[in-house]
Order: sequence, then structure tokens, then C-alpha cells
Amino acid sequence: MIEVQHLTRQFGNFNAVQDVNVAVPAGITALLGPNGAGKTTLFNLIAGLDLPTRGSIRVSGLDPYHQHRQTALQLGVLPAQDGLLGHLGARVQLEVYARLFGMGSSEARARTKTCLEQVGLGEIDHRPVSQFSTGMRKRLAIARSLLHNPQMILLDEPTAGLDPAQVLSLRLLLLKCREEGRLVLFNTHHLSEVARIADRVMVMREGRLLFDDTREAFMDLAPAGMGELERMEWAYQHVIEAVPLSLQGQGTSRAHQA
Repeated sequence: MIEVQHLTRQFGNFNAVQDVNVAVPAGITALLGPNGAGKTTLFNLIAGLDLPTRGSIRVSGLDPYHQHRQTALQLGVLPAQDGLLGHLGARVQLEVYARLFGMGSSEARARTKTCLEQVGLGEIDHRPVSQFSTGMRKRLAIARSLLHNPQMILLDEPTAGLDPAQVLSLRLLLLKCREEGRLVLFNTHHLSEVARIADRVMVMREGRLLFDDTREAFMDLAPAGMGELERMEWAYQHVIEAVPLSLQGQGTSRAHQA
């Protein structure tokens, strides 16, 4: 489980994340919000890539910033910037990462092969990453996040740059992770993916968490008689536009009782 309590991250006088409280259980949770809502900042804090101004984060009971190596073994991360090395091939690059996670050479080769095949890159594992398209780089970064078989997976806009067939492949992969009892937390602007696979929905705006509940509870905010995607779109707009920031920030409840 990922547990966040009274989490705030300030940059000068700007609050990128403001007093967020949430507990993310196993299953698939989607984080929604407009650009600048604080989603990537929250992900960076959970991943231990940034230090909170106030509040606490626990990933399986570990502090991700001060116990970064132990947390990294539990958490697979797809960051906003992939950090891939252009001069190395996909296979060599993942094998290097696998060794950094403490795998022996044979295990590193086996896990690399499995993960590349899972994202459809097994046939071109020798090609330098500098020759990869945006979608191919994204798939390689997703493979890297799964390399050490983590129980929790944090994905920053995983479908960005993917074509429809690749989105379907990723969807099936995430559903398999859910079947295995893992925790998947991803942010996205594609409400259709949320409607298809999310168990829970979180919504942020201006650094604050406005909604945290099941997908069904989120869609129940919309009037009856709409299609599934229409209900998702209506509920999102309702939460973003209808929840006064002055009335929330004291915890996580259904739309903070808006």
C-alpha cells in the first residue's frame, strides 16, 4: 500500500501539492486532473525523486526518499522523463538496470527477454534507443519499470505516444498485474482507459485532491441514462468545476462531499 499524509510540496510561494491525504490499495488506481494539477509532482514524491516540504509518504511502510534503495525494490516507476541512454540497445540497457537491482547475469538476461517481449520489443532488442520512435521509447521505459517484478507500479502517462494497438497491449498487461495482486497507480488524460480498467479514481486540481473513491462511485456522480464514457466525462467535469477548493483539503472522501 502507498500511504500519504498531509503531503505538501512548495516551490517558493507556489504549492504544487497541498495537504494531500490518501491510501492507495492493491488494484488499479487512475489519477486524473488538468495540466498543472500536481500529478507528476505527487508521483515524483511517491517515487522518492523529490523531498516533501511537509507531510509523510510510506510505500509498504518505507520512506521513499530516505529509504530510496529499499523502496526502489518494491516500486516500479515510469517517470515523466524516461532517462534512457540513446547509444545503448534496448536489451543491453535493461540488462544493466537488472544488474543494478541485484540480479545475476542469467536472471538479468531472462527478465530482460520477458519484459521486452511483454511490450512488443523482443524483435528489435539490439537497436540503439536513439533510433526508437516516441512510442517505442515509452514501451521500453514501461518494460524497465517491470524489470524487477515490483509489487507496486507507478506510471506517469503510460499511454502517451502509444498507438491504439499498443494501448490495448498495455491495458492487458496492467490487468494481468491486477490479477497478480499488484498495485498500479497511473495518471492519464484518457478517460476511456479509466473507464475500462480502473478500480479507483483520484482527481487533483491546483495541488489538492478533490476525489478519491471507487470508479463506480465516481461514475455515479453523473446522471443516469448516459453511456459509460459520457458518465466518466460528466463526473470529471463535475468534480473539477463544482468542488470549491476552500471546502476541501481535510482528507479524502467522495468528491469531498461536494
